[in-house]
Amino acid sequence: MISVFHPSLAKIAGAERVCLDIIDTISKSHDVKLFLVDSEIDEEVESKLINQGIEIEILSFAHALSAIGIGITFIRLVANVELLLSKSGRRIVSTKGFLFIPVKHDIYLHDPERIWKTKSSSYIFTYIFWAIKIYVHVIHRLYNVGILVNSHWTFDQITDQGFKPDAVIYPKVPNSPIEGEYRVGPRLVTVGRFVESKRLIPIINVVANIVQDYPEVRLTIAGFGGDPKYERQIRRLESKYDWLDVKVNVSNYSLINIYQESDIYIHGRKFETYGITIAEAILNGCVSFVHNSGGQKEILGKYSDWIYEDDSDLQIKLRKYLSNDLESDIQGNFNHIKNQLEKQNCNFQYFVEKYLIDNSK
Repeated sequence: MISVFHPSLAKIAGAERVCLDIIDTISKSHDVKLFLVDSEIDEEVESKLINQGIEIEILSFAHALSAIGIGITFIRLVANVELLLSKSGRRIVSTKGFLFIPVKHDIYLHDPERIWKTKSSSYIFTYIFWAIKIYVHVIHRLYNVGILVNSHWTFDQITDQGFKPDAVIYPKVPNSPIEGEYRVGPRLVTVGRFVESKRLIPIINVVANIVQDYPEVRLTIAGFGGDPKYERQIRRLESKYDWLDVKVNVSNYSLINIYQESDIYIHGRKFETYGITIAEAILNGCVSFVHNSGGQKEILGKYSDWIYEDDSDLQIKLRKYLSNDLESDIQGNFNHIKNQLEKQNCNFQYFVEKYLIDNSK
């Protein structure tokens, strides 16, 4: 049996979809047990997991601490202890968050570069981070633990800090076939949790400056749970602007529809480890503008017309697009990126089988 740990499947975003794709792949040849902290599971996802024969177990102590608002770092430490004491099988895969269990397991980390950062305002945390780095080296050597990351940017970040991950596994992107020419139009969309790092409000401000000259522009924000205060700020802006539409906790099916009804996707976060929503938007026909940082650039490759430096540059590029003044061959760019993403899906299957299935025999 191979066990999978992921804190929550209550809201399905990028990391959660990767977790489900890994489960789907390994369940074809192994019994799978899913460990969660959050007891709330998207109904559609829960039904699918049950049909796949996946056993789901809630880590009760970690869940109880989460319910009273204890810090996530402490919760994950408790979750590790519960996993160690549970009947989790021979192998454990973590798809988000680090496992400290000193047994043979594999790790696919969604946001792993944080582990290797050792600078902190607190000496205590600095010592903890250094201890984790040493521990990672030990389990990597003694227990054949695989550290897999989801972009070359993340790979380089960790390598520069003294640890070389085993492989880059780009996430599997749901493939929605596109027919005909790509759309050109004024319908914008951005997707992300209601947290400041996703930069949803700066995107709204950029669009507010554009609407004055392009009154047909509309912006949809598909948001997920995060900071209630930040969400309230966005809701107030929705009341202020008639061109802004905020949709909360949409299903995967609804999100695909939003992409297909939009023309432009804007990704606001800087230094994203990958940014699966960018790839999803492209496969559903959206020209996608991303910040010049992190792993998200790898999705677009050489197409600098779609990569912006700051909010002012984003506004300039959006104006060029809306005026049909981009210099690059949009259709050709799309076709190249789409082919690249299709190959990526094949590679995801290969790496999961190689690192998470073959090694379990």
